[in-house]
Amino acid sequence: FVRRRPVHRLGNGTFQRAWDARTLSMPELMEAVSPRHDALADPWLYRRLTRLLDRRMLALLSNPAELHGGGPFSLDLNLTSIVGPDFLQFDAALPGALRNRFVLNLRADDIIQDPAGFAFARNFARARGYRVLLQDVPAALLPALHLPALDLDYVQLRWSPALAALDLAATPRGAARWVLGRADTAAALDWGWAQGVGLFQGAAVTSAEGPAAAPSQGGAAGPNLRR
Repeated sequence: FVRRRPVHRLGNGTFQRAWDARTLSMPELMEAVSPRHDALADPWLYRRLTRLLDRRMLALLSNPAELHGGGPFSLDLNLTSIVGPDFLQFDAALPGALRNRFVLNLRADDIIQDPAGFAFARNFARARGYRVLLQDVPAALLPALHLPALDLDYVQLRWSPALAALDLAATPRGAARWVLGRADTAAALDWGWAQGVGLFQGAAVTSAEGPAAAPSQGGAAGPNLRR
């Protein structure tokens, strides 16, 4: 049930893979474990399930065969998982070449519910050389987050028509870099390029990995995102 979803960097007219996001396909997992049951019906039960899955994923990745020779990647984790013994075991197994290229994906609701716990987990991760990403932020939530104070490395936005109405240049983000998630269409990529986004994740980007085509109509400096 583990999936690898690449995050691409846009630069010099090309899309190059920056890292792989390793995620669990929850719909497929729940269909196999508990068919016809809505995993989100009980939020607290779902949170407990994700913590158990964090432990399972960290145990899997602590195997040297899973890490050595691999490229940079990111992992979705709960705040409590970052400061637990399973993460320390994973941390001990992680090769030094990957340490400062590993990204921890955290959810916005974790930060809102436990700001002190987030600050502790972020500082702990940073002290060990990891980078921190705020994951899948919808347009409606973005104005409510004081991003400079959160001191993040990356902020991943969830593409939607509502996001297209926002001007990212007017949104303070501190030193964090934007990542546009769910970039499955040319419209999403065009908007991200126009807004100065440098990192993308989605089906449209994966299909355009490598050298880009000629510039779009109108003489834009960016690559042709309608390949």
